[in-house]
Amino acid sequence: MFVAPDDFPVPGNLIEPDEKRAKQAAFRQRVDSERIRDSFQTPDQLATAVVQAIHDWQVKQPKPTARKAAGASASAAAFVTAYRSALAGLYTNWDLGNIGVAEAGATRAFSATLDEMYEPLRLHGAYDITETKRGNVIGAKEILALKRPLAIAGQPGSGKTTWTKHTFRALLPEAAAVPLVVELRRLARDWGGPQAKGKQRSLEAYLTGWAAEHVEGADRGLKALLAAKSGPTPVLLVDGWDELGDLGEELRAKLVGFLQQYPRVRAVVTSRPYGEGRPSHSDGFDTLWVQPLDDPDIAALSRRFFKRLYAGEPARIEETVSGFGAALERSPDAQALARTPLLLTMMLIVSRSAPLPDKRHQLYGRCIDSLLTAIPDRFEAEGGQLRIAQWRPDDGEERLRVAAALAFSTECAQVPEMARTSGALVRTWDEMAACLPADWKQQDKGGFLAWLAERAGLLVLRTDNTLQFAHLSFQEYLAAWQLKATTDGVEARKAAVTERIGNQRWWEMLRLWAALIEAENPAHLASVLDDLLSRAGLWLAGSMLADGLGSEDLFCRWAGRVSEELGRDRPVRADYCASAWSASRQEGRRKELAECLAEAAPNATWLAWLRLRDWAQAAVGASLPLPRSGTHSRAILGPLESPHPSDLDERGLAAGRVLAGALPLWPDAPDLALLNTWPTSRRTAGLALQSASSLQAPRLALRALGLRVLGWQPPEGADEAARDLARDWARDWARDWARDWARDWARDWATYWASYLARDWASDWARDWASDWARDWASDWASDWASDLARDLARDWARHGAPDWARDAVPEVAEEPWAADWAAVELLSSGRPGAMALLAQRCRAPVGKPDDQPALALMARACLQYHEPDRPDEDLQALLAAWPTDEEPLWPPLARHLARRSTNEDRALLERLAQHPEERDPPLSWGLKYIVRGDVMLDDGSVVTLDELCDELGLPRLPYLEEMPAHFEIDLDEE
Repeated sequence: MFVAPDDFPVPGNLIEPDEKRAKQAAFRQRVDSERIRDSFQTPDQLATAVVQAIHDWQVKQPKPTARKAAGASASAAAFVTAYRSALAGLYTNWDLGNIGVAEAGATRAFSATLDEMYEPLRLHGAYDITETKRGNVIGAKEILALKRPLAIAGQPGSGKTTWTKHTFRALLPEAAAVPLVVELRRLARDWGGPQAKGKQRSLEAYLTGWAAEHVEGADRGLKALLAAKSGPTPVLLVDGWDELGDLGEELRAKLVGFLQQYPRVRAVVTSRPYGEGRPSHSDGFDTLWVQPLDDPDIAALSRRFFKRLYAGEPARIEETVSGFGAALERSPDAQALARTPLLLTMMLIVSRSAPLPDKRHQLYGRCIDSLLTAIPDRFEAEGGQLRIAQWRPDDGEERLRVAAALAFSTECAQVPEMARTSGALVRTWDEMAACLPADWKQQDKGGFLAWLAERAGLLVLRTDNTLQFAHLSFQEYLAAWQLKATTDGVEARKAAVTERIGNQRWWEMLRLWAALIEAENPAHLASVLDDLLSRAGLWLAGSMLADGLGSEDLFCRWAGRVSEELGRDRPVRADYCASAWSASRQEGRRKELAECLAEAAPNATWLAWLRLRDWAQAAVGASLPLPRSGTHSRAILGPLESPHPSDLDERGLAAGRVLAGALPLWPDAPDLALLNTWPTSRRTAGLALQSASSLQAPRLALRALGLRVLGWQPPEGADEAARDLARDWARDWARDWARDWARDWARDWATYWASYLARDWASDWARDWASDWARDWASDWASDWASDLARDLARDWARHGAPDWARDAVPEVAEEPWAADWAAVELLSSGRPGAMALLAQRCRAPVGKPDDQPALALMARACLQYHEPDRPDEDLQALLAAWPTDEEPLWPPLARHLARRSTNEDRALLERLAQHPEERDPPLSWGLKYIVRGDVMLDDGSVVTLDELCDELGLPRLPYLEEMPAHFEIDLDEE
């Protein structure tokens, strides 16, 4: 008998693949103690046991993918450790030197850390400068708990960048997080270079370059961190979207794609209330606003400021804190300015030597004077010496003129030809030097830039040796000063605005310019404002009026036009104006504006009312009365706006069916909602005409629309077009909702929606535009449809050429005030053809017991049978056989018809009920009358039938029931 000793080792060699090469790994494995103590009759038995032990060891080894994952995890961990260490000192200092107090005298330098001086900011879903107690502080814990990306909007100087820096520092030591910063000034410059092509214009490339400046081997480590399925959460902090210009749309698309590629990443974006392509609710972002500082916030920051400035002098600290607070109390306007962190800091600076200004442009002017003249002159008077490389003109006024020209040229570089934004705030030394006086020596140009950056603090020298203004507000004020200094005469001032009004990037500067103009001579600004009211400048004029500029007469004229303009459209410029009014301290004007909006609201159409409501809430925090009772607008909006909507009546169903554009199974009553599956072109034609009537289109206009809607014939190739559209849309939707049931739903919905558009009268528009629209729509398809339609979706519609479609489709009414809204509803009502897709999905993802609502269960099964014709129909037949005798008898015939199994008797019954809805009691008779037969109720309560319109127009009457179209399959993975 052969017995293996206790310490018997098993030698061997293991050959394993490694990246297509073989490597030999030494292998020594002690045989399992249980087996080694077995008694073996022969050495062969022992050998067999050894081979088995080797096999067992091999099984336990990590697979190549596991080893790869382990390596990636180790790479990510090493990167994170090095990253935390390397960036521990980033954003340490409070950037007070960049806003006007680089020195407080030769012997009293001011310095403070960001952690010492930071005042926590509160965030809330809305902004109103008079509301100072709203919102909550969002810290590291809250950011890690975010379910959706966050967009933070804030007024100029509200502390967005400081919040980003402080949040970075708060997250950096957190074991559960790794903060990554995207400074968009830098990104705009990087992407604007000639080398920025292909992969170089990606967020991954930017982040890798940024991290590589601090950590060796950042490429591999950062990639592993982003792709990891566990470990610390990457937090992307994107600061300054409004500074991107026309790169905003490109970055928005890439950011959304980046977050889909790396779903563990949390993202926070900051921006002023404007900015091209800012991420919004439709991109999956929540939006919060930086709130104004309240009185305790102001007091706390003031105390910390003076405590650092006068450290060791408690009596002086108390004296200055008390004096500053008293000065704010004496001036309500100054107190309102102090609710913005940047302006408060400036006021703290200037309060040491002068009374507090109570207007924004005055405060900026005081700070610029401090930076360029007062502080530098005091420094030199007290014995301070400039560095050899620094130089500045002796005359303080010349410094201001040159600095203003520099700021203006930087503004112009961002807005070439005063039309598009493509440049960046960051500029090279050579670019800045080229803007300085031509008669200066090159050495003096470099010396002045060095002085502005190192001594005055007006410019900031970046780590990549580029320059930028210390704060965008300083650049804008100086540019405004330069424009005022170089523009003289009524026509020249009008031209200065007209040339720049097309690009919103100029508007902050123009508002400051207007304040400077009026301060010199109010009549000079009056002619400009009057010109804006008579041109396409309504929203810029309103922003200037929100600053307290202009006469009361001009304000009243403007306020009277706001409701009229919002009744037609709500462009992005209107949002900018609303933001200006939300921060306005002109309480009398705010109250009057709210009254004007409230007066217009009862007579508005339902879409116009939604625009008025949203704008009034954003601008002045006002609630508006609903449209008048007994109107279509009230019937549509009542259920949406009232917490206790009344029971559905005939008008509510007739007019309210436009809401099927969002909710395919509208209204919330199965015996009515299921009628949306009825296969007849009457339903969609009636919806199109009712939509026009609900927007106050007169009876005569229905004839012009009817000629197009009722007389339209599908073009040749409509079925193939529908298939192509459906494939594209379903692929986009399924990609956004990466879940199995969503893929099925997206496929079914896209099939119907594409068929509806490609076969219906909007087919030309669908081919041109709908693919892009479907991609944007997918993330927020139903919940806020009405408001989105009134605001964001209508803008997208206008941007993509649908007005041209409307003019071509129905030129007779294209210029009517309701035509644009009607076209938007028609082209964006994706819910209309979606009832069958939604019902089919109910069977795939059932909710509740299927027999709770027999009609719903039956119709859902019939819709699924249509979408999956090869599916065995036992379930459908069982439901039909078990149909209760006391239930409505129309549903089994309709179910059989949808499943393509109807009999002659089924079709006869359905056609009779569609033609004679009075055979049923309300509310089912109303549903048959309006949803199925397609009758149109006018705003006065009278009813027009489609048969009447067809007869008037000499068109054949539409069928009451149509055969189900052939179902076609689409492949989500087909390219």
